[in-house]
Amino acid sequence: MIPEPEKQTFRAGIAHPALYLWDAWSTRSGDTTHLYCLAVSRQLPDGTALEANQRNHQPFHIRHFSSQDGGASWRDLGVFQRHGQARDRHDERTIWSGSVMQLTDGRWLFGYTGIRDRGPDRLFVQNLACVLAQDSVRPTDGSQQLLLCPERDRDYIESAGYYLGDAGELGSNQGEAGGPILAWRDPFMFYDLQGELMMVWAAKNTARQNAMGLARLTLDGDALSVAELYPPVQMPDSDEYSQLEVPKIYPDSTRNRYLLVIAASTRQSEQQPDEEVEKTMRIYCGNALRGPWHKGARTTSVLGNTQHLFGMTVLAADWQQQRLCCIAPTTERADKPLTFAPRFEVDITDLGGENPLRARAL
Repeated sequence: MIPEPEKQTFRAGIAHPALYLWDAWSTRSGDTTHLYCLAVSRQLPDGTALEANQRNHQPFHIRHFSSQDGGASWRDLGVFQRHGQARDRHDERTIWSGSVMQLTDGRWLFGYTGIRDRGPDRLFVQNLACVLAQDSVRPTDGSQQLLLCPERDRDYIESAGYYLGDAGELGSNQGEAGGPILAWRDPFMFYDLQGELMMVWAAKNTARQNAMGLARLTLDGDALSVAELYPPVQMPDSDEYSQLEVPKIYPDSTRNRYLLVIAASTRQSEQQPDEEVEKTMRIYCGNALRGPWHKGARTTSVLGNTQHLFGMTVLAADWQQQRLCCIAPTTERADKPLTFAPRFEVDITDLGGENPLRARAL
């Protein structure tokens, strides 16, 4: 059950009356800011309320919002993408996060995570996938493409240094060898400083050690494929968290460097009570995608003043002034769980310096 677009204009964030919203990715086209996120109805098909922490048992969709004032207010444009559209069924159970970018030829490229149906004990069989579109509103029919699949491409993936659990337990609800669940999700696509089409995602290099995946892509007509799969990339403080999620990289050509934003979690299993899990948003910088990456401040990568926020996106970057305009959904522990909080600004003038970075309300 996917609700129709709300007619109201949302201000100071997005508190959607019919949907839980989480994770975020965005782009700007002309005067319009496009925001995409995961969404699920707050009601089950029988009309009873869906508890936020039970949403993984329901199929998600990707919701599309737009803004004409830089994110101060938003319109609900409805569903952008739903599960079960791929011919090879890599998205048959549900879809996860995601990215959006406009290609140099004017077409739109959307990354997403397709989740296969492998039974109730293996809810997390994740695949990196993409879909093309002629505009920001509707994917091109039949353009869903599977890029990296931990079942189909196991040998290729493991030979590059990534960790995948046992084939018979891939995507297990119980996690991998005593660690968190499979991490092969959240593809984020972008052009690097040399103009190459790249992709990063959430991965692992051991059962318990998180990593960022990195690949160079090639586009031939309508066919997107992996041209080169690089080894997993490690963050300097990755021992502080168990899961690296929804990575986003923003090239800063004014300083010839990259900004990396991630969401980090200490979750060890899906059965773990949410109150035991620490969730943070973190910022890194680096001159090369393969590293080394450096913490956003000398002592920490954690973005301060963002309690109960998770999965942020940069709506706009002023690289001359070194200011980021951002928005993020709230966590299950917030006063208004799984909604979007108001925009905030991050001053990165002192990126990598002594003072921890902090969000400032706009």
